[in-house]
Parts: sequence; structure tokens; C-alpha cells
Amino acid sequence: MELVWENRASFGHLALGRHHPITFANDTHGFLLTGTTRSSLYTNDFLIYDESTDTWSNLTNTPSAFPGMPRTLGYGVVFDDATDTKAYLGFGLSPTGFLSDWWEFDMSSHVWKQLVDLPLPGRGHPAVIPVRTAGGATEIHVGLGTGSTGNLNDWWSYDVALDAWTELLEFPAAARHHPFYFGIEGTAYVGLGHGSNFIGRDFYAYNVDSVGIGSNWSREPDFISYKASDGVSVTSEGRVAGTQFSIKYPTHGVHDIDSVLTSRSLGFILSGDGDDHSTMAEGEFHVFYPARGNGEISQWRCLPPHPGKSRWAPGSFVMRGSARAYFMAGLERVNKNFHADLWRIDLSELFQSIDISNVPTLPAMKTGSPTVTDPIKMLATSDPTPGPILKIPATVADPTIIQAASEPTPEPIWKIPPSSLPTIFATSVPGTTADDLEKILDVSQSNASSTNNQLLGTGYVTFILGIAILNHFVLN
Repeated sequence: MELVWENRASFGHLALGRHHPITFANDTHGFLLTGTTRSSLYTNDFLIYDESTDTWSNLTNTPSAFPGMPRTLGYGVVFDDATDTKAYLGFGLSPTGFLSDWWEFDMSSHVWKQLVDLPLPGRGHPAVIPVRTAGGATEIHVGLGTGSTGNLNDWWSYDVALDAWTELLEFPAAARHHPFYFGIEGTAYVGLGHGSNFIGRDFYAYNVDSVGIGSNWSREPDFISYKASDGVSVTSEGRVAGTQFSIKYPTHGVHDIDSVLTSRSLGFILSGDGDDHSTMAEGEFHVFYPARGNGEISQWRCLPPHPGKSRWAPGSFVMRGSARAYFMAGLERVNKNFHADLWRIDLSELFQSIDISNVPTLPAMKTGSPTVTDPIKMLATSDPTPGPILKIPATVADPTIIQAASEPTPEPIWKIPPSSLPTIFATSVPGTTADDLEKILDVSQSNASSTNNQLLGTGYVTFILGIAILNHFVLN
């Protein structure tokens, strides 16, 4: 069976296209809520997709409506147990600032329950990963992201049974936001993403069952993806701001000693921006085969890209118990298209034959060199070996002005207290669009922790502001 993307029903007749939606699914329905549209920086829209009829319904103004703050940059997850009806979600940015709230949603009864907040200031686009211990306990790991002081690298575990948070060993590399991540059994995988002056390709694993001080974190091979057919390397480009998921599915034709059909879990990353924080030519799709011992090394394989160019901050979900993955929404930077479409791909073929033996065992590919003579290149300081590179100007006359790598021309940056954010964007300003949020939240958050930002110690965040924001100050 060939892996093919199929176009399914758009939700555009019910709500505007968007980026940064929260998405998740059970075995019959997918859910999409919040995010940023062309006209609204923060939303509380709540939509449900019925796979059997290929139709969307709007739950926004019903008893099922999301009771939390309108937001963007939030995330949600579910566990792969078909008997578990709960989804967990939260965080993001709202008109009041970054959020640390945490919610439970029953996908069968549509009942909401507010849980204990993460005991730290709020954050946007963190990693949110469901994992299961060897003893069967369910945890959700949360870490990284960006807050009012810039990028974060803490790591927390939420105990579902106890409704309690525990701080774990922090992420063992540089702080970052918008990483790629997924959970496979008792291991949380996370990496890539956008840090201070770099787009990463480094990747890490946190094993919840590891024993010994400091043994939970381990480094996986840096991202490099190969052709599925012949093992030839295709890309090692760092990336950020896509979508991700994992699938646990029966491995067809493979049985254990008791002739019981076995299953395996695989991780997937899809779309996003490349290492220059701009659109990639294709909506790249890669599958992660975790190592299973006996000297095996984790590997990535290329899959068919989604139609069109890559998108910034799309959404995805998988119908639980199946290998049917859905991809939706996101911002296509080239034409500033806020998508409201839906695409499906059946990935069950990947579980019929798990063979990655034809990939050569090679050291991680490096995209830089130990000595950098080109003044417009800066290596990521988080990587013990040279890795991701982001190009920025080396000479800047005004230290408060930086050229974002994704922008064709320099734009001024003003240092604004985080408390000003809600006021600025709660006010209707002629010409202000969600494009401003794109620049503010994604490009400038990394600059908040760069050496060019002298106000980090006072808790200030650097924001890129356009003419529309200047109008706000002039008019008010």
C-alpha cells in the first residue's frame, strides 16, 4: 500500500483558518480549539471532527465550550489507551499574558475540569508529552517553551492519578521553544526547536524508568533523515514550529512467543520551518524508529510530504487505535495563508515491516565547523559538537536592532515590558493583524535571551513591533 495524503473536509465554513491550534483525538473524533486567526490573536473556538461522516461541528457556544481563557500557543495530549476518555491541555498566551493553567476534558461526556496549575509562571509552545511507566502509571511531561523572561529549559512531570506536579532534572541542553516532541511507552523524546540564536537539530530522550542519579536523560543522534528505500541521507536541516505525534499499532505478521500479535510505537514530526526559520520547499514528514537494544541506533526515515509548502505551527491528531494521521491548519508564510483544511494519511504500512538495517551507522552529521570565520554565522552554544546554524548580521549599528533571519530587511525592535502585551493587543489598532504575532512570538522570543538584549535580567522581553503598534502609542 502506498502512503498517500487524502484531502478531507475543511472546517473553514465554521471558523477561520489558524495557526497554533490545540489538537487531539480519541478513536472516533478529532478536536481542535483555540489558536490565532488572521483577525484574532487569541481565540477560544472549539470544533469537533467526526471521522465516520467526514464532518465538522462547532462546540464553541454550546455546553461543551472550552471554559478557559482565549489563547494561542497552547497544547493538548491524550494517552493511547482506548478506555481512557480524557484529554489534557493548557498553557499558551492569552490577553492577560502567558498561562500556566491545566485542564482535563472528557471526550465522551464533554465535561471540563480544571486541574492544578503548573507551579511556575506561564509559558507558550512548550513540550507536552504523555508517557507511561513500567508499572503502568500515567504521567505527562512538560518543559521548555517561552515565557516573560525568554526561553526555558525546565522539565516537569504531571501525575494524572494524584493531580500533582513534580520538578525533574532540567533539559540537558540550551533553553528553547517550539521543539518537536512525542512519547513512546516510558520515554519522552524532545529536541530541535528555536533557542537563542539557533534552530536545533539535537534530540534527547527522558526515560521515566531509568535508575541512578542523572540517568534519565540521554542524547539521541542528531536529526538526520534517510530515504526509506535505500538508506541514502536526505536532510539534516534543523527545524522548528511544526507538529508531531506518536502511534502505537500492531506490527502485522510479527508474533511473540505466545503467538500474540505484537505492536510497536513510532514517532513522527511534520512540517514547520527550516533552520533559517522560514518556509521549507515541501511539507517534510519524518518517522522516528527508536532503538530497541542490541546495539541498534535510533533512526529517522523520510515519508511523503504533505501537499504544498511547509507550514508554521499547524496541528495534527491520530485516531486512537489506528494508524490514520490527520494534518490541519497552520500558516503558510509565502502567501500568508491561514489554513483551515484537513488531510489524512494511513501509516499502517510502516508497521508491516520494521527494518532499518540498511541505514549505515555514521556519526551525527555536522552543519558547522569548530572554527567559524564567517562573521554572519553563529553556532548553537547548546551543542557539545558543532551543530545548528542561524545566520544573523554580525555588525549592527544600533544594538537594539537585529535582523531576523526570516525577514528580508531589518526591522526595529523595541524592548517592552511583558505587562504591556495585553494592553497593546487588547486594543483595536488599525492595521494590526496576526502577522504581528508571528513576528513577536516566534522571532523575537529567542532574541530575549540573546547577547543583544541587555534587559533580560530585569525580566523584559524583546518584541518586534510594526507601524500598527506605533499607532497604538501615538493614539493612546
